[in-house]
Amino acid sequence: MRTISLLVALSLLWITACTPASADIIHVGSWNIEWLGKPEMRKSPQQKPADLAAEIRASGVDVLALQEICDDYPEHDRLGNKTLDEVCVVLNRQAGNQWKYELFPKRDIYAEDQLTGVAWNEARVQRVGGAMRITPVDLLGDNYITWDRQPYAAKFSAGEGKTDFVVIPIHMKSNYGDSAGEMRKHRAAEASALIAELPAVRKMFGDEDIIILGDTNALSADEEGIQKFVKAGFRDLNAADRSTHTKDAPFDRALVPQNQPEFANAREVIHSGQDRRDYRNKLSDHYLISFQILTGKDDDQGGAPQAASTAPQTPRPSPQQPTDVQILAVLPDPFAQDDGKEAVVIANSSTRAVSLAGWKLTDDDGGEIMLSGEIPPCSVITIHHPQEAWLSNSGDELRLLDAKGAVIDEVTYGREDVKPGKFVTNLKRR
Repeated sequence: MRTISLLVALSLLWITACTPASADIIHVGSWNIEWLGKPEMRKSPQQKPADLAAEIRASGVDVLALQEICDDYPEHDRLGNKTLDEVCVVLNRQAGNQWKYELFPKRDIYAEDQLTGVAWNEARVQRVGGAMRITPVDLLGDNYITWDRQPYAAKFSAGEGKTDFVVIPIHMKSNYGDSAGEMRKHRAAEASALIAELPAVRKMFGDEDIIILGDTNALSADEEGIQKFVKAGFRDLNAADRSTHTKDAPFDRALVPQNQPEFANAREVIHSGQDRRDYRNKLSDHYLISFQILTGKDDDQGGAPQAASTAPQTPRPSPQQPTDVQILAVLPDPFAQDDGKEAVVIANSSTRAVSLAGWKLTDDDGGEIMLSGEIPPCSVITIHHPQEAWLSNSGDELRLLDAKGAVIDEVTYGREDVKPGKFVTNLKRR
């Protein structure tokens, strides 16, 4: 017991010696809250607001960068998440708390899934102005979409005349399949594109205290994308590649200025649970991370864009847009008997589910199939005529009509395109 007490005393003495007398401490964190608002995408039950609030409270954070939040407001008059609303209510029951949050649109401003954002305790820090939408140049051309989860910058202040800082929550390109090498290149391009926009961020906010943090999806601190940030003047607080994921991956990182005194003692804390299975079941597959900022007298000019909602300012378009839903392929000549075996593949390339209620497929000979149900986001469905053969092996023209009778897609194929058992994919569009 004496040894433990001595260690605690020495630790307190070190902190006191290394912390300016006039300084306060602000805790900044980041959390990828797995598919919050879309529980059907998780392998675990929907998160409970009380559990999420307890984790945020235990972490002691004052500002929290958010990733993988879904907009589940049915009216979509602003970006919001019902569970986060309740989390703020729970946190604000504690005297002195004033938690708020804001979600940021993706590159597709009408997308509802995997949004980034910020949450903050207004009793501890204040928002300064509105958020800045950062528009990095797409350095990968037509092969990829750089920064599909478009970054935003938000400024916070510890109080009048005190330290202020800019937070950029990020969610970089994920790893999937056998394409890890390609995804590393993608993240490196994202890093380069964001770094190129940082002078505009500094000018907008009049501030050098820029923090980039979130789910980088980087498998190593040596990854090219992370090293680009380091060479641009940032310090990776997870340079040791400690796991921030329930499957042992160092994805979540805070990148802070190397030469700003506010971040001299910053160390990344990973708030991992003792039982990772229980943590994932109740909360997320990512652990909450945090670090501290020493605050004092403000050393920057200050500034920020005017406060305004980042939600889309124009009505959401109908999901039934010509570019969203298309006839992708047809199978006019299956190997087996044609009745009930011919197929039409319809694709939904949007990030919203598309209702097919009242829609129909027609062909040049007067054939018709009434459709129902919906196509999930970024998915395809295969349509079969339930009773008869209706696609001509000599060529045909197909039309996809919505519930109002508007032609959504119109394609043709010729005799030369038809092969037994083969889908026709080189369809010609009208």
